[in-house]
Formats: sequence, C-alpha cells, structure tokens
Amino acid sequence: MQSIKSQTNAKTFAISLPKKMNNRIINRELWANRLRYPNSMIRSGEPNWLYHQLSNTNDTLRVFMFSDKTLNSLYGQSIKDLNKEVNKVAGKGNSNALPTAYLTYKTNFYVKTDTLYDKNVIGYIEGTDLKDEVLIVGGHFDHVGRMPDGVCIGADDNASGTAGVMELARMCAQAQANGFEFRRSVMFVAFAAEESGLNGSMYYVNNPIFPLEKTVMIINMDMIGRSDNKPNKNGYVSTWTIGRGAIKRPAKRLIRKIDRQMDNTTFYLKQDFPENVMWFMGSDHFPFYRKGIPALIVTTGSHDDYHKPTDTPDKINYENMANVLKAMFALITDVASEPDKYPTKVEK
Repeated sequence: MQSIKSQTNAKTFAISLPKKMNNRIINRELWANRLRYPNSMIRSGEPNWLYHQLSNTNDTLRVFMFSDKTLNSLYGQSIKDLNKEVNKVAGKGNSNALPTAYLTYKTNFYVKTDTLYDKNVIGYIEGTDLKDEVLIVGGHFDHVGRMPDGVCIGADDNASGTAGVMELARMCAQAQANGFEFRRSVMFVAFAAEESGLNGSMYYVNNPIFPLEKTVMIINMDMIGRSDNKPNKNGYVSTWTIGRGAIKRPAKRLIRKIDRQMDNTTFYLKQDFPENVMWFMGSDHFPFYRKGIPALIVTTGSHDDYHKPTDTPDKINYENMANVLKAMFALITDVASEPDKYPTKVEK
C-alpha cells in the first residue's frame, strides 16, 4: 500500500473482504494491520456504514476494511464481478492500457467523523513502603451492542472479566483489612471502549495515573467465564505472559504451582494458533505491552457465542471462573509483596 500511495498520492484505501473469510480470519487481518498501520484499524459493520477507529499515531494513511456485502451495497456489484469486468477490459498482460472510464465507479459514499466519549473506571489499594509502584488488574466493561439478530449482552465478553476485576478488588480489600500488607499499590481498572479498538487502555497508557516506569505489570482478564468443558473433565484457563523481563519467570513458576495444587481447573501457559495471534494484540494488555510493560493475558478463550446474542449467563462456568480468581489473587499478593521477585525494570 505504501508503494501505491507514493504512485497515486492516495490518502485512503478501501479493502473489501470476501464473505467466505470467517470472522476469526478477518479479525486476525485487522489486528495484523494494526502493527503496520495503527491509525487504520477498521471494523466492518452493517452494510451501510464503515467505522474508523480513533487515531493513535500521526500516520496519515487510512485503510478502510469492510465486507464484500458493503461493497455490493455501494456499487451494486460484488468484488468478484468488478474483477471480472476489469479482466475483460484489460486482457492478459495489458493492464497498463486500461481505459479510465471502465475503471471509474461513482457512489455517494462519504466519511463522517463522530467523536464519542467514554470513561475508564478505576480504583486502587495504596501500598506501604513501595506505594509509588503499581500492579494493574484490568478488564473491559463494554461490548458490541445490538446486532440484527438481537442484543449482545456479553456474559462472557466481557462481563466475566469485569466481574473478576470487582471481585479481586473486594478480595484484596478484605485481605488488607485482615492485616495483609500490599507493599506495592494495586490498581483495578474497568477499561472502556475496548471493542472499538482498545481505546480505553490506549488512553490510559498515554495518560497514566502512575508513571509507566513504575508499573510492574498488567493482569488483563478478558473472557474468563467459559471453558466449555465436558462432564467429568477439568475446566481450563489460558494464562499467557508476554513482554520481556525477569517478571515472567516467577509468574510462570507460581502459576505452575497453582496448577499442581488445584484439582478442578487446568492452567495453560501457552496458546496455539490462531488464538495466540488474536489474544496477543486483541485486548487491553496490548497498549501496555507496546510501552514495554509485562502483561499476563487471562482467558478461557473464544467460543461459538463470541460477539453473538447467545453469549448468555447460563453458559458461564462459575466454578472454573472462581478458581481463576483464586489463582489471580495469589499472583496479585505475590507481585505486590515480593518486589525482588518481580522487578519493575524491564529488560531490553
């Protein structure tokens, strides 16, 4: 696209995604583009609209990505039919002689810019002798809203993560009231506007309450309510550490220890493709990771009800979710009270 940009002086590109590409592949492509064109993260919506996320860089190249159904609504033809016409005119090996008239399509499409506002919700427990250092426990509280087939209430995505943040805050407050000393401060954040492009967490890293160099790590819980386990089988959760630094090793050791001690939940320390691609860049830990802050992704993974009205409370595995929170509580207390094991300085 950079090459085409230099040849045409174009500032905006529109990419039509074929219907046969499933949502998971589309999401992977979108997140992959985020690395090269972080100003151009696009989500396809209803056939009559496109969505461009809040700009995060000074990059002027804008890339709109949408479904083939959207293109058909604009031009009355699918991308397949458009390509057939182009090939008919061009012939083999004659692409440089294409008449402009055959390649010009007109529509009343225009770009409308709306500015929307949302709020992160933050609370914290102040530490003792290391109160200027902070561990962040987060999850996002927004969801995708209304779909043609109903309202997406997001019981797993991400009411489970939001409930987890609040419950861990309660557990930590109770521990402090019972005499446990958190040497470091612990911040609990419900991030806003994650679904529209990690906007809440992106805003925080650009406007941090605690200096980022004093931020030990972020524990991000996104979709921790499901494991879809079979009868007589353990529930599971993926706890994936990303980022460089000595903090990963003790975190992994503790999670392995918890896994050995807990009978009803299996803790994995890796993710397979394509889940690893989606979760690496697809949630609120990612802006922190890009700033050099170690992160722990906590999730029971995607499922067939992802971003659908069928993501309902009756499908939550509450026992497994409670075990996840017990494990995270053990990790929080360890990180907050053992600074030598979990240093703030990130190895480069």
